[in-house]
Amino acid sequence: RERGGEGSENEREGEMRRQGRPVRLEVRVNVYDLVEANKYGYDLGIGAFHSGVELWGSEYSFGHHEFDSTGVFESVPRECANAVFREQLLLGEVQISRAQVEDVLDSLRDKYRGNTYHPLTRNCNHFSDELCQMLLAKPLPAYVNRLAGWGACFQCLLPSSLVPETPGADAAAPAAANAFVPFAGNAFSLAEAAAAPTATPEVGAPLAGDSRLRSTGDRDEELAARRERLAKAAMLRMQA
Repeated sequence: RERGGEGSENEREGEMRRQGRPVRLEVRVNVYDLVEANKYGYDLGIGAFHSGVELWGSEYSFGHHEFDSTGVFESVPRECANAVFREQLLLGEVQISRAQVEDVLDSLRDKYRGNTYHPLTRNCNHFSDELCQMLLAKPLPAYVNRLAGWGACFQCLLPSSLVPETPGADAAAPAAANAFVPFAGNAFSLAEAAAAPTATPEVGAPLAGDSRLRSTGDRDEELAARRERLAKAAMLRMQA
């Protein structure tokens, strides 16, 4: 009887889905190990994991390819290639129609394109997290994508192949043209400077770059004229 009752319930839900009516949907996340070392880090809440979201008997995930088309794909649950299934997490339930679910998936198919995949900032776990947020307003468990989050925070320590390019780099080019460039101009080494002959300015020649400086001869003439004026003034005071 219990089996018959369960079968009847599934048939009713199937009919309601066909009619476009909201039905109960269990949102499950299937988590896979990508590396064998996960057996050491799992209990510490860290590891390299793949994930997919199971909805009505199909699993949805996101992967990389070189084309400007969706990277979202559908597969048999718990059978992801090149990964070892670890566990299934029941995140929650929601009353929703098949059409509403397809609308959510279509929006993510357009957003998650294969050539935008990045292991640190836009991977399968980011997709699973956003899908769960849109269906349940509940995030993916933090441990599933923690390693990528740490990697994104310490990009300066990672190989350049793992660091995403800065978006809009071409648009920032004009600003870069005005940026400060250290040591611009013609440079030479200290050894070259020591070996170069030093020009000795002629006596009385003004120093280059400053028109306010006068020659030594001009200064001597001015001092002599001043002494002469002072001597004349002293003689006049004595005569008075």
